[in-house]
Amino acid sequence: MARKVRSAAAQKAHDEVFGSIVAGMKEAISIAKGEADPSTYRVHFGEIDVKAVRKRTGLTQDGFANTYGFSTGSVRDWEQGRVMPDQAARAYLYVIGEQPDMVRKTLVQGTCAMISGSAPLLRKATRQPAGQKKQKRPPAFASERRRGFQ
Repeated sequence: MARKVRSAAAQKAHDEVFGSIVAGMKEAISIAKGEADPSTYRVHFGEIDVKAVRKRTGLTQDGFANTYGFSTGSVRDWEQGRVMPDQAARAYLYVIGEQPDMVRKTLVQGTCAMISGSAPLLRKATRQPAGQKKQKRPPAFASERRRGFQ
């Protein structure tokens, strides 16, 4: 079988990728042997397909956000590509994508622990009940008081 000839640019890209893989393997081996400190290395997550992760859970955007502690707006923006999740959110989304039931179970256990008093309480976000008027704030500035600001 004839060998395929690569262009110079393709060969350079291939060599860079291969070199990166070899360097990573050498670092992994040195960590495994105890020659390098694993805390000096960071995990990097590339782009995460948030919509695919959510679809695997079978939840709506609102359900996904409420279940895993995101805002619905963030989930919507991530899925539409307006905003990219930060590094911590990408790591969390990766874990959700791999083990959604385990994450859900862990969060439920944590919530139960908070309710029983064995864990610190987190403040729950509250929303204005539908049909209830928003309370008026008192005027902060003299000019607002003069104009009857509400």
